[in-house]
Amino acid sequence: MEFILETNASSKEVRLVIVAVISILRRLVKEDVLYDVEIALSEACTNVVIHAYKGDIDSRDKKIRIKLEIDKKKGILLEVIDWGKQFILPQNLPDHDAESGRGIYIIRKVMDKFYYKRVEERNHILMYKKMEAEQWKMS
Repeated sequence: MEFILETNASSKEVRLVIVAVISILRRLVKEDVLYDVEIALSEACTNVVIHAYKGDIDSRDKKIRIKLEIDKKKGILLEVIDWGKQFILPQNLPDHDAESGRGIYIIRKVMDKFYYKRVEERNHILMYKKMEAEQWKMS
């Protein structure tokens, strides 16, 4: 199964798309997987709003696309695409007193694979969750 959702990159609209993705997955996967995916997707989308588009209040022309692929044999693939500024992956965790900078670290902890690439003026964040048979609700 594949789903593609696109919206303006405002916090409110992005949250609605995250809720839609989680609603799709809720019928298919167990709660622990759902929790990990929601955290990762929320962090990735927050990074787009804050960093790629610099939290621009007028986000009507700033889009975010979320692609969800579900394969019972392979797992769950999420791709978050934006047309914002290129982003440099942090190599280390920020200082303990830093207010931000842990999003990518969190994504890497809760997902099995994480990739970032810049292609044709677009940022692509890819996140993969390997699924075991007992983690699926569907047969």
